[in-house]
Amino acid sequence: MVFKDYYTILRLDIGASESEIRVAFKQQALRWHPDKNKGFDTTTKMQEINEAYLILKDKEARIRYDAQYRLFNQKTNTEYPSAKVNDPYQKKNSTDFENSDEVLKKWMDNAQRQSVDLAQQLIVELRGAGKRALIGAGEGFVSAAKFYAVIGGAFLTFILLAKSCQ
Repeated sequence: MVFKDYYTILRLDIGASESEIRVAFKQQALRWHPDKNKGFDTTTKMQEINEAYLILKDKEARIRYDAQYRLFNQKTNTEYPSAKVNDPYQKKNSTDFENSDEVLKKWMDNAQRQSVDLAQQLIVELRGAGKRALIGAGEGFVSAAKFYAVIGGAFLTFILLAKSCQ
């Protein structure tokens, strides 16, 4: 199993507060939202963002994750953020690191499954929103056409009455 650097995914430092985690999650979710990245499959990125948030927002899961994260950084000989790369938020996932916390492993697996479900739900909602927008636009067009037909008819009637009175 790959050990994922959730702090890098959300572009956070290990000491981030709960509110900073929430804000970072929202920022990354907006940054990688499918509407803002047309022509680019953002599903995997959104899954990673959701997965990171699910673990880091839970106090007990975060305590366990942080303990493994420190070991991960020692074993991979990296510090966060790394001054050796241009982007300090470059992902540092590793298959070389073995997560020794069995409970955390289960939670991370569960977070990964939940994040897949959340990403699929988002796709379904976006498709539904697109259909609803198209239907709404069509209904708006029909309403506008009826309105202009009534106004045009009233205007035409007024002109015809005005001409007949002369």
